Amino acid sequence: MSCVAGTIDSRCDFMQQCNELLAQRSRLQAIAAMLRIRLKRWKQIKEIYGSDLVEQLSRQLSNRLSLQINEYTLMAGMEDDQLAIFKADFADDEQVRLFAATLAKTVIAPINIGHLQFRIAIEVGVSIYRQGEEDALPLLISNASAALSSNRSVWSGNCCYYSKEIAEASTRQAALGKSLQSAIRKKELVLLYQPVVDLQSGDLTGIEALVRWNHPELGMLLPEDFIPLAQASGMVIELGRWVLRQACEQLQSWHKAGYTSLSVSVNVSAVEFDQAQWISTISQVLAETGISPALLELDIAESTLMRHAETSLQVIRSLKSLGVRIVMDNFGSGYSSARYIKHFSVDILKIDRSLTHDMIADPDGLIIISSIIGLAKNLGLPVQAVGVETKEQFDCLLHSGCHRAQGYLFSKPIFAQDVMQLLVQRKTGTLA
Repeated sequence: MSCVAGTIDSRCDFMQQCNELLAQRSRLQAIAAMLRIRLKRWKQIKEIYGSDLVEQLSRQLSNRLSLQINEYTLMAGMEDDQLAIFKADFADDEQVRLFAATLAKTVIAPINIGHLQFRIAIEVGVSIYRQGEEDALPLLISNASAALSSNRSVWSGNCCYYSKEIAEASTRQAALGKSLQSAIRKKELVLLYQPVVDLQSGDLTGIEALVRWNHPELGMLLPEDFIPLAQASGMVIELGRWVLRQACEQLQSWHKAGYTSLSVSVNVSAVEFDQAQWISTISQVLAETGISPALLELDIAESTLMRHAETSLQVIRSLKSLGVRIVMDNFGSGYSSARYIKHFSVDILKIDRSLTHDMIADPDGLIIISSIIGLAKNLGLPVQAVGVETKEQFDCLLHSGCHRAQGYLFSKPIFAQDVMQLLVQRKTGTLA
């Protein structure tokens, strides 16, 4: 089902009509462009409010977008939260930019449905047709999609334009995807650990396990370089299983060394969360390593929990029956509702990194964090801040009543043997 009413339903019809417009382009002496558009949080809105409300949103968006459509413009639904617009009458590249910016402004204006108000932000990937390109239309669609999905590009507002750099990045990503398949077998993946500190006592109370890829040619790669590839290929299941086992085995080693109260946290991807066998994998790893389930924390993004709320609740109940602790990660980036926190029976709220980053420069940021901490206090939950880099941030968090924190102020992610040196010190409060 297309995400916006009134679009061309058939991809085949869209391609055919686009080709006809492209053929007219030379007669018009105009520039053609393909715009691939993603409606942000569309799937979450559908899950929370239902199909009927989304249909009303779709009609209103369609009415707005139709004002930008003329005889040389086509629009089609591509995926549940994406659509494509092909326009063949631009005078120059600047008009393409202005059109994309106008679309963003048109969509984001408030939409009122009953007592609810929505602002639907969009991201746009743009590919401009160049004279002489063969198989122009498939290439335009592919390039617009690459621009939309690129996380290494320079954005103008929420619009990303296909470029040589994006083409090189796409080629690099394809090569990385192939070599990732053998990375575990070749023991190229490694775990680093970032300490979690109790802000009141300064004690090191936990460790977050963070995966890295020690690529033989490119060096140490961060998760954003390869996790999306693992998710797209389905390899994230095997990767997540490896991270879980390695982290638990390492925690077992630290416990044997006498640090029996130390906990470890592991990030859980949306793909893993949706897998039925994932819970049995956790149960098996806990049994084989012998660590206390209460010392294993599963970091699950707020957005992941909210995608399919009722299904998520069933999964969380199964996890809680194992005795593990649930951390709502990236809290404050989305819904941030007390209702949902209670609904999922989470154990810890982890404040979104962006809020920590902005809390000093933006007074509203500190107000938001204080509100989150107050909410958590009323619910009897500890709060953990991420990305603490300055003494000023530390002081504000401590004064606001935040319980735990991690970040470069205390320690960057380090290897397991370096964690032991911190554990021997027992106290890390002097690092703040």
